[in-house]
Amino acid sequence: MTRTVWPEENVRQMNPDYLAPVVAALCSQTPPASGKIFESAGGWIGATRWQRARGFDFEPDKGIPSVEQVAEVRV
Repeated sequence: MTRTVWPEENVRQMNPDYLAPVVAALCSQTPPASGKIFESAGGWIGATRWQRARGFDFEPDKGIPSVEQVAEVRV
């Protein structure tokens, strides 16, 4: 999809061969990381995190919240 809009050099950098060593390292007997999420592109790799906010507790005994009640919540 990007081949028609990106320079050829950039397209070559999106080769999946750049990701293979990362996968192999993570699957090894002594992986450099465990339980993490990674993203990778064009020879770059980075660890990212999935983070959850505290959230908001609706009171179950008051029934299902309305769309308007949910829209008022700031988390």
